[in-house]
Amino acid sequence: MLVRRCGVVFAVVAIVALMVAASLAGGATSAERITGVAFHGPERNPVVTVSGLGLGSRPNPNPAYHPLGHPPLCPTPPTKPLAAYGFDYGTMLYVDDRSQAPPWAAGRYRPQLRELDCIGLIVTSFSSDKVVFRLGAAYREPTSDRASRRYDLAEGDTVIIGVNGARFTTRVHYR
Repeated sequence: MLVRRCGVVFAVVAIVALMVAASLAGGATSAERITGVAFHGPERNPVVTVSGLGLGSRPNPNPAYHPLGHPPLCPTPPTKPLAAYGFDYGTMLYVDDRSQAPPWAAGRYRPQLRELDCIGLIVTSFSSDKVVFRLGAAYREPTSDRASRRYDLAEGDTVIIGVNGARFTTRVHYR
């Protein structure tokens, strides 16, 4: 009888430990959810509004410096005050445009993939149910490797928006 009771106690402890480990592993829980994304303004200077539930708090920049002017990933020297270029936020806040050739993203930093997005994000407001940001100045500037290269967050593009582990795929439609 004692062996059976110990086995049941062990099973319950193991299940609780797995649940705690899963909650600490990060990523979106069922409470973290993006419910919609709106795109405003002209295509060359868009403002992105993300609506959701339990989006958490504003993440810290990661890396802690403005991305432009950091070779080899973002070698183009800044031409404006650094604040105009925004920040990257690791994988906690980003927009990923897979429709353009080549695809591009803003706000994301994944060092294990040698990825530093040269286009930072400028967060204008952040609450648990609404995030508003615009793209940093590098979005509007040509790059040093191709003077004609531009980034476009174009009408109809399919994009992925990430906020603190929650992801949302949508099409760009300017209002």
